[in-house]
Formats: sequence, C-alpha cells, structure tokens
Amino acid sequence: MKAVLYICHGSRLQEACKEAAAFVTSCMEHISASIQELCFLELASPSIAEGVTACVQKGATQIVIVPVFLLAAVHVKKDIPEELGRLQNQYPNVSFSYGNPFGVSRELVTALLNGSGIKTIDKRVTLLLVARGSSDEETLRDVKDIALLLEEADEVAKTEVCYLAAAKPQFEEKLRELVQTINAPIVIVPYLLFTGLLMKRIEKTVRKYSHSHIVLCPYVSKNQAFQDVLIKRTEEMIRENIYVSINGANKE
Repeated sequence: MKAVLYICHGSRLQEACKEAAAFVTSCMEHISASIQELCFLELASPSIAEGVTACVQKGATQIVIVPVFLLAAVHVKKDIPEELGRLQNQYPNVSFSYGNPFGVSRELVTALLNGSGIKTIDKRVTLLLVARGSSDEETLRDVKDIALLLEEADEVAKTEVCYLAAAKPQFEEKLRELVQTINAPIVIVPYLLFTGLLMKRIEKTVRKYSHSHIVLCPYVSKNQAFQDVLIKRTEEMIRENIYVSINGANKE
C-alpha cells in the first residue's frame, strides 16, 4: 500500500508550523493516497522518523516522500536523504521514493508576478528577490535563474537578489542601497514558503522605510499556484512511480 509523507522544514514560530500544516492538509484533500502524513525536518513535531512510523503502522509498504521545500539546498540534498537512509535500514521491507522540491519553474515565477501587484503600479519597478540563502552554489544559481525569469516581465525594470543568511548581499544592506539610489517603486518578493522568523525580520525592516515607495509581497505559500504544483507532482509520483531515489538516481 502506498503512503505519502510530506516533509516541511519546521520553525520555532508556532504560527509558521500551523501554516505549513494547513498548506499540506489542503493539498491532501486532492491527493488519491489513502495514507498521508505530515512531518518536519527540525524544530517541530512530528519528526521524519515519527512520520515514517505512522505510515508503516497504517499499513504502508511504499512511502512517497514529498519535500515541501522551495529549492534543493543542503536539507533536501543531504539531511533528509541521510535520515531516510537510516529509516530504510529500520524498515527494510518498505520502499522509499523521494521527490523534488519546487525548484525553478517558469509557471511558478509567472504566478509570483501575477500575485505581486506590480501590474497596478504606473511605473516600471525594481524587484528585490529575497531568498533564505545557502552555502550551496547550485541553490544560489537557482535563485539567480528565478531573478532572470522575473526580470522578463514588461513591468520590471530590474531584478536584484539578496539573502537572509549564508550568502551576500544581505537583505538589509541591499534594501538600504536601493532606497538611497532608486527613485522608483521597489517591490520586495520574499522567496520563503511560509511565515517565520525570517519573514518577521523582513517585515520589521520594511517598516523602517514607511516613507519610501516599497511594496512587500506575500510569501509564496499564499499563492495558489504552489499548492496546485505540489498536488500535481505528488499525484504523478503516486500514479507513475516517477521519482528521485534517496541516492539521487532517477527511476521509473
């Protein structure tokens, strides 16, 4: 019997965990699997081990693992697979199939633009894409690719990139620079899936520039397109057994 296990990051902020649970639960309603569980990588319960155990106790013999992450950074490439490898040894008669994060997608970038409100601004805008940040070079390239896709919009004059951790330029520094040098609307796009301490940090910083023409967009889970993509990809994994295995090799 197939089960689906959704893995979210987790947060010290209870509001963020509740949002993640609501997002995934809403997706579950459109997924055909009879066994579906939610768990967190860190900072919240249930853990990945608890999620896998819950699936097995309900009769799962194959577990489709869905990482509810935006990009494939260290958590998706290393931390989750290592934990799944340990659990595979614990449950040798259960097969695990490991999916992909949202990744770089023109469909999702278009949805971000449509939900940003920039079409209602008379002038062409500067977009500031704010990502979590990572030490993984591939992840940083993905962020830049998303920025390039955003810049293709007619309403966008330029897209700048900044980060909240582990990479430069840092958000506060970049926003201060733009406010001082650009006499045009600045639209901030937080590339974060849910609220949390990082989103609160963005909101606090933006409040310091209340006199400036700054538009702060919602974090991305507020956009229905992200639910639609998660539902579509999960159903494909269930029906067609197309997935990325724990060791990273494509399988069918």
